[in-house]
Amino acid sequence: MKGLLERAQAYDKSDPLASHQSAFCLPPSIVYLDGNSLGPVSANAKHFLNECVEQQWQTDLIGSWNTHQWITMPQRVGASLAPLLGAEPHELISCDSISVNLFKLLSHIVNSCSERDTLLVQRGNFPTDNYVAQGLAQLTSGRITLKEVDTADLSRHLDTRVAAVVMSQVNYKTGERYDIADICEHAHRNGALVLCDLAHSAGVLKLDLHQLKVDFAVGCGYKFLNGGPGAPGFIYVAERHHNHLQPALTGWMGHRSPFDFEADYHPAHGVTGLLTGTPPILSMAALLGALKDFKGCAMENLEAKSHALGDFFLTALAELGIANQLTLITPTEHARRGAQLSFEHPEAYGLCQALIEAGVIGDFRAPRILRFGFSPLFLSFTNVLHAAEMLQRILASQSYRDAKYTERKAVT
Repeated sequence: MKGLLERAQAYDKSDPLASHQSAFCLPPSIVYLDGNSLGPVSANAKHFLNECVEQQWQTDLIGSWNTHQWITMPQRVGASLAPLLGAEPHELISCDSISVNLFKLLSHIVNSCSERDTLLVQRGNFPTDNYVAQGLAQLTSGRITLKEVDTADLSRHLDTRVAAVVMSQVNYKTGERYDIADICEHAHRNGALVLCDLAHSAGVLKLDLHQLKVDFAVGCGYKFLNGGPGAPGFIYVAERHHNHLQPALTGWMGHRSPFDFEADYHPAHGVTGLLTGTPPILSMAALLGALKDFKGCAMENLEAKSHALGDFFLTALAELGIANQLTLITPTEHARRGAQLSFEHPEAYGLCQALIEAGVIGDFRAPRILRFGFSPLFLSFTNVLHAAEMLQRILASQSYRDAKYTERKAVT
């Protein structure tokens, strides 16, 4: 059998996505396995951002809202996302954060399903999803009840009292991928809606929101979409719901004629009615540029490479003799995993910090989880092998136990 390095080089040579790696501005000494938390900057993102500052804001000033179509940027970003998500351009809009967008959609669901009093939320979901649901339930003075259940039990808890299921397609800690189509089928059979968080799916997994029959979705622009820190999120609303949107959080950009400055709110049709305040143009420009990097990439190829990178990482750990020193908590089956691998280790935080100092960037999630993301646009198989070899070296030396690695930082 060929050695690990020879295999890695062969995989890189036959990789149809290899040409995309040069588009990203990564330090040559870094192996970046944290695109599931913050994607790196690309030349396109920098170009769009610089152009927005230097050729638009600096030169054309406020006129840029018209001459450079800043006013339509939320819709243009949404349209760029559509082919990545299996949706129509008019079903998507870029705005705000996941937390704010969740509140908009959940408040609409609560307002439009007055005969139903339960939101079914996923236990172990990213905390903000359930925090928003908790806050909204409190605003209803007890009319809405939250029921938090394990993902495997969601379908069993569906009944005529459930207004919606709120869940992520991929678990942020474990990387486990859930069967959204099955949840949607059971929910719709019981008259409930499905709101899906795509934070760990968008830009790396093949999605067809129409085929899945998802009603609503939210996502962020700064993970696998590489839009930059604090990049705006997005909202998806299936067209069948466009005539009935009733969010509790409304703002002037969601008005049908914002520059008429009418005293009373009259929503724009469809997803535009979910806009609130003035869009963050600089952040949107960077995201719009980042989305150019996906042009010509079939999502099935991106997903396949991500899984292949993860598989090779597991193979390398096994052949380097360190697989038994970490506990894999991510399913190995491709259909059941996202684009990351998560491991438990009793000293995961120190291990993560030691790796970062050595130039291999992953991340830590409490209490003892080490996460590695496999972004297919900028990672090579040789990168992945280097990461595995560095992990072997650090485990062997036990340098991760040094006090300088064990003191928790504000951001982990």
